[in-house]
Amino acid sequence: FYTARDAAPRGAAPAADRRARSRARRRAAPTAAGAGAILDARSGPARTGTAARATMSRLVPLLVVIGLVFFFWGFFLRVGRARDVRTYRPRARWGAPAGGDAPPGTVHVVKASDLAGVRDAYSSAPIDPAKPLLRCGRCLSLYHSESVAALDRENRGRCATCGGTDLAAVHVVDA
Repeated sequence: FYTARDAAPRGAAPAADRRARSRARRRAAPTAAGAGAILDARSGPARTGTAARATMSRLVPLLVVIGLVFFFWGFFLRVGRARDVRTYRPRARWGAPAGGDAPPGTVHVVKASDLAGVRDAYSSAPIDPAKPLLRCGRCLSLYHSESVAALDRENRGRCATCGGTDLAAVHVVDA
């Protein structure tokens, strides 16, 4: 049984045979590509409504979680900021001065005349030379001992002006 169809070169099948093979491929596609998929010769497997809904049901919670992560990330970045943006909070501008922090155990010696008109850097009360005083070794701000106790509670013992941690005793001399 040798026919003209067997002698035809490959790809030169009559149009009716091509259509039949295409229909057969489309019918076989759901078992080959998965349940519910349709094979289109030009675009490959296409998703039907149930597969698209399954993808969206996975995508929506992922997008919600990503949105919540960004929201809480921004929230926790704002936690350390001052509550009222109109409140002036001095900050260190260029890091430590040339000398850096004073060595631990340093006692600052200050003339009583130099304390005239100077105010506590935390409470803004006038400096009283008779009370125990402390001074920041970095920015040289002066504090009463009560202000340093408040800084210990509220600011982890850091200077209110520069954020330094070296608060040392002050010895007032008459000059």
